Amino acid sequence: MRRRWIVLLGLAAAAVSAGGCDDFNTTIGTPTNSSTIAELSPTGVIAGSGGFTLGVSGSGFASNSIVEWNGSERVTEYISQSQLAAQILTSDIATAGTANVLVYTPGTAVSDPLEGENIIATSNVVQFVVQAAAPPLPAITSVSPASATAGGASFTLKVFGTGFLQPTTSCALQTTGSMVYWNGSEVIETQNAPTCTMTTTATSYVSATEVDVAVPASLIATAGTERITVFNPPSGNPPTGGGSSNTWSFSVTASGGNARTEAAALAAASATTLSPAVSSDTRYVAFAAPVADPTDNASTGMDNIYLRDTCTGAASGCTPTTTLVSVAADGVSAADGASESPSISEDGRYVAFVSYADNLVAGGASGFGDIYVRDTCTGAAATANCTPATTLVSLAADGVSFANGASDSPSISATGRYVVFSSLATNLAAGTAAPASSQPQIYLRDTCVGAATGCQASTIQISISSSAAAASP
Repeated sequence: MRRRWIVLLGLAAAAVSAGGCDDFNTTIGTPTNSSTIAELSPTGVIAGSGGFTLGVSGSGFASNSIVEWNGSERVTEYISQSQLAAQILTSDIATAGTANVLVYTPGTAVSDPLEGENIIATSNVVQFVVQAAAPPLPAITSVSPASATAGGASFTLKVFGTGFLQPTTSCALQTTGSMVYWNGSEVIETQNAPTCTMTTTATSYVSATEVDVAVPASLIATAGTERITVFNPPSGNPPTGGGSSNTWSFSVTASGGNARTEAAALAAASATTLSPAVSSDTRYVAFAAPVADPTDNASTGMDNIYLRDTCTGAASGCTPTTTLVSVAADGVSAADGASESPSISEDGRYVAFVSYADNLVAGGASGFGDIYVRDTCTGAAATANCTPATTLVSLAADGVSFANGASDSPSISATGRYVVFSSLATNLAAGTAAPASSQPQIYLRDTCVGAATGCQASTIQISISSSAAAASP
């Protein structure tokens, strides 16, 4: 840095000695960078992940250009006028934060006061984000208060558990900590900071075992059972870790109402929380239950999906039974996350649903809400050697990777072959551009159930304009 000021002072002195006061232009001019950084690759790393090669793309680079990391020079390889490669040290990314990256090119500084020219030997500064290690999956163990009265005032809900994250307040990092979700939606607040606009959650971090959330009166206006979850945003590039906690049921009780009011509240709760779905012959009913053990199967106490055979229209001797649908891949253990929104095929054999669990199929899950279909092996079409199995529906277009966003609201066709659902993911359908907005898009999955040999499961985007559809291959 000292050598650059010596060059500038020398040029200024020469200009003053060369001309009189009447000839000197006191306006040197707006500084112009001798080079420009357009992009860094990668754009960020996980703290403590070790040294790496940083690709710097831009323009105006020279063979003697040097990449600087927080003001310190790093070994730099010149590739072309638009590309450099710098060796970033392990110590540079030992802790989370941001680093200022610029390119210094000796000999390119020009200061001509007579002409108002001022070129500096450095590029623009680009911030590089060093993100914290992959966040844990949170878990809820209790809440306080345990319930609220319908029509009551706003209050602070204390959520206790494990794995809660402290938010980052830096505008540059643009990250948040643990967020409390109420029936799948998060309350956010936007505040204007002096240099940027930051979106902050209504969740207040207290410790790794407690987060508090301001619950507005509008969320407890009517009686019912509400679903509370805690979400830890993933970090890194690509994003890893984090995810949704187990679901905690929060009761909003009627305030001294009569039997009719309480019945209406129960009906409202059933419609939003239990979400029953019935087969066409009314024999089978799929539903979500937030109680600890509605069947003889082991249960986690979170929302699970169940299938009830009511024996309606069945032959004599049928015994009504309830079966756990959202069961782990081993066919015995319970899901390790909440499940909801069941949809049932015409004969009751197939049940589609949303789940935040990551043990329903081999290989895990996306960490967001995923769509699954369970073959329960019930119904007239099931064969004697049928084995119950669960299939992940909201897969990426490559058929292997997980969705990169949450999916919701499944609806299964009569035969169980097709499932339509909404999703915030942008990697579900091949040949379709990612949505321009953050709004959920509608997708249709062909599971190939009952199809002829050779059928390949695939997903297409439904919520697409006619012109875009015509242009798609």
